[in-house]
Amino acid sequence: MLEFLRISNATQAYLNVYDVDRKTAFVTGPRLLGNVRVQNEIKRLRKAKLQELGVDAFDLMEDMVVEARADIGDYIDFGKSNQTVYERD
Repeated sequence: MLEFLRISNATQAYLNVYDVDRKTAFVTGPRLLGNVRVQNEIKRLRKAKLQELGVDAFDLMEDMVVEARADIGDYIDFGKSNQTVYERD
């Protein structure tokens, strides 16, 4: 479960933890996510991680909204560069 929490991909997490072929992981990894005990443990671990970090769901949503509305132009300048570009022959 910790591997799934780290990468949020059931198939890849299963491959990383167990020595199985991709086809087996493709079926078994997502199937585990349907298990109620696994779902409850994932929820518990996520909640514990948020508490450890000192954030809640509203903090995360606020950050996501800020990122979604961000303008890349606020961080970098587009246009003429002071660098010389050399082309190879």
